[in-house]
Amino acid sequence: MDALDESDNKVKRIDVYIDITSDLYAVVNIRDNGGGISDEIKSRIFEPYFTTKDNNKGVGIGLYMSKQIVENMNGEMWFDDIEGGTSFNIKLKVSPTYLSSLQK
Repeated sequence: MDALDESDNKVKRIDVYIDITSDLYAVVNIRDNGGGISDEIKSRIFEPYFTTKDNNKGVGIGLYMSKQIVENMNGEMWFDDIEGGTSFNIKLKVSPTYLSSLQK
């Protein structure tokens, strides 16, 4: 959110897409137009306590904890550069119980 707040874009956007793949994974894609992540910090973005915020605005565990939770559920979390912003992605196996509930 901070990058989006600090961007010069007059129209600030966060788009969320959810897709179920043919191999039965749910992929959540969250993208913004906040200008992207600088090359200097890309390798550290999921490190615990890494932050680009001022000291009183955060401790840098949000992305780290999110990734840990997703991976503990045998999923994946990553980000991609997109034109004008960043896309964060979460991929999790769809529960067979959930799938059967859709068929009722």
